[in-house]
Amino acid sequence: MPNPDSTSATSATENSPDQSAMEPEKAQEQLDTVLAKPKPPPFTAVWQAVLAIMVMLALEFSLGLTMSILRYFTQHLWNGWYNFSIIAIMITVPVSLAVAILLLSKRPISSLWNRGGFQVSLLPPILLLIFGVSILNSEMDNITRYFFPMPDLIEHILKNVNPDPLTGMLLMVFVAPFGEEIFFRGTLLAGFLQRYSTKTALLVSALLFALAHANPYQFISAFVAGIVLGAIYIKTKSLWPCVFAHAANNLLAWMTMNQLMPFAIPGYSTLPNDGLAFQPWWFDIMGVALTMLAVFALSKMFRNPQTPTPSNNTTSIRAY
Repeated sequence: MPNPDSTSATSATENSPDQSAMEPEKAQEQLDTVLAKPKPPPFTAVWQAVLAIMVMLALEFSLGLTMSILRYFTQHLWNGWYNFSIIAIMITVPVSLAVAILLLSKRPISSLWNRGGFQVSLLPPILLLIFGVSILNSEMDNITRYFFPMPDLIEHILKNVNPDPLTGMLLMVFVAPFGEEIFFRGTLLAGFLQRYSTKTALLVSALLFALAHANPYQFISAFVAGIVLGAIYIKTKSLWPCVFAHAANNLLAWMTMNQLMPFAIPGYSTLPNDGLAFQPWWFDIMGVALTMLAVFALSKMFRNPQTPTPSNNTTSIRAY
């Protein structure tokens, strides 16, 4: 008669899986879990973005200085090409760096042109938002210059640095929005969103955008613009509305610089070197109202299920 204990032990041994055979399977499962976790892209971390901005500013300054020297010594040959060379520098440097960053981060260059969730119906509220924010930024600039008066040297530079109206319009309304949006939103912010939280990516990209302007009197307005443009990019995953918003803001600034505003508002449609003036209280209230109305309209449109969602394969008035 067989021993019941030995029979049950034999049965348990036969029915239980081989523990030694399961160990390699568990190890493979753990390895698959580690490999399945998304890895941060090789580019861009914050320090890499700072380095890229420094390279961009250094290239723009050195090339611009070279063109100015050539213009000074060969005016009869070079003067007609100077404005064209500055436009070329302002567009080729940021775009070239953006392409290099995309290649380093192994992101498709075609992602820059992705339409994402962009609709033409978004343009009117975006335009309303830019006008409202420009009013608030203008008054903030007035307050800043009231407590921290602009040094004579900076005021002299800003007064005399502006090119002729046509070149200024090309630079401010077309070249700067296109090149800066490709670099700051389409490249840096898009890279940050793959590495950091949405809030961190938005704030850091806006901060770097403000610092890159290298003008302490433009810092607040540029930072606010960076928040607005970054939020538009995050919501639409498209550069086109960002370029439109950036161009609209700079068009307002260009019209102010060339005294083309169809209305005269103290502190808004006047240049900084015309003397300090605050905006009327009703104009500031209008700026707040327009901004809130635009934010409400855009929020409603983004919540609308009819608005297409981005595809999964996409990653005073001051000019910015």
